[in-house]
Amino acid sequence: MTTATITITGLVDGAKCDCCGRTLRYGITTSDLGVIGADCLVSKVVVNRTRWNAGKPTTSLVRDYAKAAASTGPLRGRLPAHAFRFEVAA
Repeated sequence: MTTATITITGLVDGAKCDCCGRTLRYGITTSDLGVIGADCLVSKVVVNRTRWNAGKPTTSLVRDYAKAAASTGPLRGRLPAHAFRFEVAA
């Protein structure tokens, strides 16, 4: 399986998903995939049981990371840079 690494760069209100075309309340901006919904991003993430016990992050966790990357959430300034990087299936 070929994988790629993407980085969450921020959060956009009222966006449209570049993956599936749905209207989103919150769109997550990424380094390579453009604006994408949390559900689509989680579906692309490669299973990693050492990083997450369930194998993949939850959609709410991904949204919290996006809020932190946009410097608007409660996790602002508390997460290391590698927390915003995800390995996805290419």
